[in-house]
Amino acid sequence: MIREYRELLNDKRRVIAFRKAIQELTNRDTTIAEIGTALGTYAFFAAMAGAKKVYAIEEKDIIEVAKVIAKRNSLEDRIVFIKGHSTSVELPEKADYIIMEDYTPIFLYPGLKDVILDARERFLKAGGKFIPEQIDIKMAACQFFSFHTSLDLWRNTNDILYDINWDHTTEMIFNQPHYVEQGVPEILTEEILIKSIKLSSENDFIFSFDNEVEIKKDSILHGIVGWWDCFFTPTQYFTNSPKESPSSWGQMFFPFRHPVQVRAGEKVHLYLYSIESKNTGEIHFKWGIETENSTQDYNTFKSVLFSLDQLQKNLHADHPPTLSKKGEILKNLLNNVNGINTITDLKDLASKSGLTHFEINQIFKTIFPFLQI
Repeated sequence: MIREYRELLNDKRRVIAFRKAIQELTNRDTTIAEIGTALGTYAFFAAMAGAKKVYAIEEKDIIEVAKVIAKRNSLEDRIVFIKGHSTSVELPEKADYIIMEDYTPIFLYPGLKDVILDARERFLKAGGKFIPEQIDIKMAACQFFSFHTSLDLWRNTNDILYDINWDHTTEMIFNQPHYVEQGVPEILTEEILIKSIKLSSENDFIFSFDNEVEIKKDSILHGIVGWWDCFFTPTQYFTNSPKESPSSWGQMFFPFRHPVQVRAGEKVHLYLYSIESKNTGEIHFKWGIETENSTQDYNTFKSVLFSLDQLQKNLHADHPPTLSKKGEILKNLLNNVNGINTITDLKDLASKSGLTHFEINQIFKTIFPFLQI
């Protein structure tokens, strides 16, 4: 485990960018909260820059290592380490800045919006900002021979291996996006900005692109590469573009199973959508390409492992539904709205349910329109 954290620490381009931003924004009156402190690096930078108080939140046991490092570097007096998920902990005061860097190469993942909105509501002062504050999600068409070859392992034998047809697994792997862990995709179009998000104010993180793009050179098109750039401060910009030296955030590759021969000046129709499930909060992606000669369409739902029988059962109108855990809690709360219990009483009751503060707040937002107060 410690090796992974040390490797992240050695991503100097990323870490130095954070240090520069923290030094620029911090003074002796500044209060900072960090979500996902891990080894405590950015909390240490804030303390060293003179912050009045730093709250370092981490749900994993690596926080114990951070505490030792803080003590050995005489930084423990200005840092309060808090173990737990950010949506389940309390801070004694609100912060001027929230440091957070736990994002995928395409920024999104299930539950991210809940973490950001909860932190913004409960941890951030009015007018406060995140570090980084602005996320710009980008994409481009790309050539990526090595990575594409690693996905299409048995192309030369039409997916036959050991006298068995494995085509279904190949179909699944091409309906998944992949972290770019090795190699560098070559960009064949202009970089395309598909979503700009200010973390201190934006509520919708879902993005979409659906348009023609112009190819810049003769090549083979293997898919779409996506990444995000950011502004740490209004003047300090950081990019995860494949054109720059690698960072630990990297890029996401959305592959096409059938490579497309393209010419300079040619226009192709590309699309890339992120989709958030209203029921589960899962993030799915849909992407594809349309040319004069062919159309390819991919989406992550095609690669989800599930029982078709169970899915049909869940969707069947005659299948009797039951309440989820949140539904049971909501039912219990409504049963206790009796003209005697106060809002404080109801919140105390909800707090014993095991839900996070964010989930409890969401439930109360649901029931408030039905209450007479």
